[in-house]
Amino acid sequence: MNRRYVFPNTFTAGNLLCGFLATLSAADHQYVTSAWLIILAAVFDALDGRIARAFRAYSPFGVEADSLADVVSFGLAPSLLAHRVGLFKLGHVGLLVSFLPLLFALVRLARFNVQLKDLAHKAAYRGLPAPSASLAIATFVIAYSGNAPLPQPDVLALLAVAVSVLMVSDFRYEPLPKLSLRRRKSALGVGYLAMWIGLSLLWPRYFMFPLWLVYVLSGPVQCLTSVLRRRAESEEPALSERSERTDYGADVRA
Repeated sequence: MNRRYVFPNTFTAGNLLCGFLATLSAADHQYVTSAWLIILAAVFDALDGRIARAFRAYSPFGVEADSLADVVSFGLAPSLLAHRVGLFKLGHVGLLVSFLPLLFALVRLARFNVQLKDLAHKAAYRGLPAPSASLAIATFVIAYSGNAPLPQPDVLALLAVAVSVLMVSDFRYEPLPKLSLRRRKSALGVGYLAMWIGLSLLWPRYFMFPLWLVYVLSGPVQCLTSVLRRRAESEEPALSERSERTDYGADVRA
């Protein structure tokens, strides 16, 4: 293997290690530790691709290895965490619901690899990325880390089902912004990310989940906004045509 491929693949291994440790921690009832390890795995996952592009070390092998690591870190780990935190109280239904993040993360990652054409650049995501879905569950657990009892299993089940469905949806999600302040859109993205990191480090229980929920909901909201905009644009010609007919009728009567 070329030496330049070792560095980004080391971050992929770090992602896999964090997912493995998160799974062990969830099984050992260390829920907050498991949640933080999932977040750390997401950090490694975000860095390995950027480092690979910086070193021009992207390859089909790296894409497949990254997806296999993601299945563990963002499929198995959050599924087990959700089950151990509260979904076990729902019996067989809770077992099925806790399996959904793992199942749909696998489907989401397989679809992404099949549709990926350019290894060097990523366009907008189709469907909620698997790391983002797992972060929703992990930050939700951290938000309730100081509460007893833990959150109601019905609420956690609703969250697990929602992020699972969003992973295989056709909603458009923007990737993490590049560290550039030249473009207004990139600057806004960098600002939001910096705000999320800063507030999350200062008050993780209060800000991590609500602010991340904004990103999770951005796909459906953006789709709804586009539909309403297209509907408004299609109604404008009809209104203008009706206005022209009214004006013409008035002129004829005059």
